[in-house]
Amino acid sequence: MTNSEKPANPTAASLRGKVGDLAEKLGVQDPAAPDPGRPFLLAVTQVMSSGARGATVHGRIEHGYIQPEQRVEIIGRGTPIRSVCTAIEKSMEPVSKAEAGDSVQLRLANVDKSDVSRGCVVVAPGSIAAHKTFEAEVYLLTADEGGCSEPLPPDSSLLQVRTLSVPGSIALPDGVEAIKPGDATRVTVTLLQQAAL
Repeated sequence: MTNSEKPANPTAASLRGKVGDLAEKLGVQDPAAPDPGRPFLLAVTQVMSSGARGATVHGRIEHGYIQPEQRVEIIGRGTPIRSVCTAIEKSMEPVSKAEAGDSVQLRLANVDKSDVSRGCVVVAPGSIAAHKTFEAEVYLLTADEGGCSEPLPPDSSLLQVRTLSVPGSIALPDGVEAIKPGDATRVTVTLLQQAAL
């Protein structure tokens, strides 16, 4: 295999494949697969000012599709901000529609650059909310899987939610002192700031 044929991040590519295989065995949809059938959601990776025209955000569409003049909400910086997508660019070219899996730039009307940041999401109005506390089923990867070699204690951690890195704490079930590599368990997560979930 040449360098150009190797995945950019072999561990991430391997994990995506394993998640897809597990989802198939369980008869459920792969949560990482783009889904055009769900309401629109774009995770913001970069924000640029468009002057008086608003702000331009860049990201990958996880779900649904978007067209110019479609109403959207920005979630992740306190109160949701309503806007309208006035233009879409894909590969530096204007397009009339973008869908799940596409990496795009959206121009958002009446939005200041300070109103949106990496970690926010642009969504169909009313389709998602921001939370600080949630429960999750977690599996701690082993060292062979690209994860930890030591148990994960329930102290404060830097957590990743889509494109947002946020400090948070993990509460383990009664009687569990730490999650060992290879373990799966249900936890309660408390974030320092709200994240769109």
